[in-house]
Amino acid sequence: MKRFAFALALIAGLLLPKLAVAQYAPVNRTRTVLTDANSPLLLNGVALNAAAGTRTLVFRPQRHAKALVFYDLDRTAATDLTATFECSPDGVNYFARKAAEISSGTATLSTFTYTTGTISADTSGYIEADVRGCMSVRMVWAGTSGGASDLLTTRVTLVAGE
Repeated sequence: MKRFAFALALIAGLLLPKLAVAQYAPVNRTRTVLTDANSPLLLNGVALNAAAGTRTLVFRPQRHAKALVFYDLDRTAATDLTATFECSPDGVNYFARKAAEISSGTATLSTFTYTTGTISADTSGYIEADVRGCMSVRMVWAGTSGGASDLLTTRVTLVAGE
């Protein structure tokens, strides 16, 4: 009986720490969105004065909760960079995200736009967007005074969870 208890204690001592570590091991809960050509650059060197369709980023969140939209603007003349976020619950019809300004108990809705504010040099960063409930997401990028030499590159990483 003592041998059995010793063997059981030895096995428990060897396995339990590994089980505990495995239980809390990090899980890859992100996914980089790729183009049809397997490129992570969804917009690649797109001029800010290009047609709106060319400056539009579209992706499917596939049950992820957040999208990290990374942008890099090689700036020449643009004085800001903006992105209008639109969500589609069915993959066909898109609806602009709205922001509410509350004054005297009244909420006034306006289209929510991400903006860098005034820029005078190349700029890069990322936008964290809630994409829960969106079958498809569309972001239309623009820039005040943006020209053919103001080039935008974007990539998207999707994040699971809350």
